[in-house]
Amino acid sequence: MRHQLLNDGEHALERLDDAFENFEVSQAALSDSIRKVLDGPLGEPATALGFFLSLAVWMAFDQTQSDGLRSITSEELNSTELLVALDEKIRADETGEIIETDEVISMEQPSLVEFVREHISTTLDTQTEYVDPEELKEIYSMLLIEMLALSYAVQAPPDQFLQETEVLA
Repeated sequence: MRHQLLNDGEHALERLDDAFENFEVSQAALSDSIRKVLDGPLGEPATALGFFLSLAVWMAFDQTQSDGLRSITSEELNSTELLVALDEKIRADETGEIIETDEVISMEQPSLVEFVREHISTTLDTQTEYVDPEELKEIYSMLLIEMLALSYAVQAPPDQFLQETEVLA
């Protein structure tokens, strides 16, 4: 998928536009939530990165789980956001060695979290004077929620049961 997005030359923008339209139709609640974050008071580098990465995350799920990926409702997305916020609060209140919320999500979606971290790190390294690290933290949180919500939206085929709560993209 990375090569499709980054190495498609002339057709890359067309492919991204088509993918974003499909994302808006198939995951309306999720795309609305992401749009609210990206329409917020963010600088251009953070907005562009958030757009690209949110689309890349969805495309990973769509390409690997398209037959079993159901649409996320607003209530499910809200529940996922509350779950992540509660988990972060509990972990922040813990003393001693703890695993951060993003590390837990990384255990379930290692490739996607690595892809996101790599692009955020590159943006920080190359756009230092143009990007606010706090904006990238907001984008990162948005993407973690997207990954978790999409993981929960994967359904088992009718004749099988999923062995895990979340499915890898």
